Amino acid sequence: MRRQVDIGVGREHGRADPDKASVVAWLGDLIRAGHAEWGMLGNGDIELRFITGEAFHLGATAVTRVH
Repeated sequence: MRRQVDIGVGREHGRADPDKASVVAWLGDLIRAGHAEWGMLGNGDIELRFITGEAFHLGATAVTRVH
């Protein structure tokens, strides 16, 4: 699943969202450290999977734990 994903970091309706950008940066640090991987789903959401087995879907306005 490891690949580059563009999730529009912190952009909602043309405006920067610093909170979303901070969360995405933190998730990126976890991915670079090898603790997680992420990939794009068919519906445009991001699936984030931690090496410990937890999985989350990151939507435009919500995060859902799926495993």
